[in-house]
Amino acid sequence: MNLTENGGQSVKDPGRLEALAETGLLDSLPEESFDRYTRMARTVLRADVSLLSLVAENRQFFKSQFGLPSPYDQLRETPLTHSFCRIVVETGRPLIVEDARLDDRVKNNSAVRDLGVISYLGLPVRSDDGYLLGSMCAITGQPREWSNDDIAFMGDIRGMVSTEISMRLRNSALMESVSLLEDAAEERQRAERMLVHDLRTPVASILQGIELIEVTPPALNLEQADYLLLIREAGKALDLMVRDILSTASNNQGPSKAVSISSLLRRSAAIIRPLAENDGINIQISAPSDTELSGVKVRPIERILLNLLTNAVKFSPKGGMISISARSERIGGQDWLRFEVSDTGTGVPESERESIFGESVVGTAQCQRGPASLGLGLAYCKSAINRLGGTIGVEDSKGGGSTFFVLLPA
Repeated sequence: MNLTENGGQSVKDPGRLEALAETGLLDSLPEESFDRYTRMARTVLRADVSLLSLVAENRQFFKSQFGLPSPYDQLRETPLTHSFCRIVVETGRPLIVEDARLDDRVKNNSAVRDLGVISYLGLPVRSDDGYLLGSMCAITGQPREWSNDDIAFMGDIRGMVSTEISMRLRNSALMESVSLLEDAAEERQRAERMLVHDLRTPVASILQGIELIEVTPPALNLEQADYLLLIREAGKALDLMVRDILSTASNNQGPSKAVSISSLLRRSAAIIRPLAENDGINIQISAPSDTELSGVKVRPIERILLNLLTNAVKFSPKGGMISISARSERIGGQDWLRFEVSDTGTGVPESERESIFGESVVGTAQCQRGPASLGLGLAYCKSAINRLGGTIGVEDSKGGGSTFFVLLPA
């Protein structure tokens, strides 16, 4: 996240724009869930116009508006030349204007001339991870002194709007989690189908062997023939079961799209954040905003990150800190992507740093919360990373605790 000197963000900041796009609100239709807040703000504050303005790279889009003159009420956007809300984003602070014609910050803004904006009260709307999305604002066409009660009320409205956006993002993250569970189930089913398919060979060998015994001298006595008949019928039944399973199995998974690493990290953190917030654990994210992962890697890497984040929450103390990051590295003449999940827990003893990646191996560190480990999550991570040609390991964090890292060929 690139902050300006005063704590705001550039409207062109890539991370901010990506966070804005991920809300899914840009260019979306009006919705009562947001309109109720702008309607309330306009009524209570006795304003001419109330807006929920999302500030994009070259324009501001009004997710909700009441009172805009034509044609802006239909267009639901203006260029940034007509935006006071961009100042809210660039400063990260409320913008309070009593008379725009006399205010050096905005007197040359085209909204004064074209939209008749004279007084303005706007408060910043942020995402859960701190990106400035836009402004919740009220406007009048005449000079006005905004009272402390006006500002406090707008702060409450802004808080409710931020909560609405947060709930939508968390719902989206939950749906992603469900999708991951479905993918995991499909992967398990795929493995089962492969196992069933491979059973056909030994079953065929058994049946072939039985036929050879039946036709090869010396002849079997009656008891031996009966036993052989039972074995042959059991083999045929097993063969039919294998064929039935294979005939009803299907795999309809389509190819996944490439996604940016920063989006992947934010999505993973969003899924885990409710668990962390219950114990006051903060999650920090750091990633390049212009690097993408191919579709074939997205699902397994997301599952790996969720496993590591879940462990970090389980082993972190109340009020602890978790960080998830990604960066490019060049090692041995080859480009790699390095993912890290760090916590402020008790750490992993050096003697266990290899063994904990084994299946059903549980370390000696005590969980602070959540179910006790069964030793399967890290084993899956190790297996998945091996398939991707990478490596996984753990080391001490600088501030205490542990850092699990993943290296994957870029």
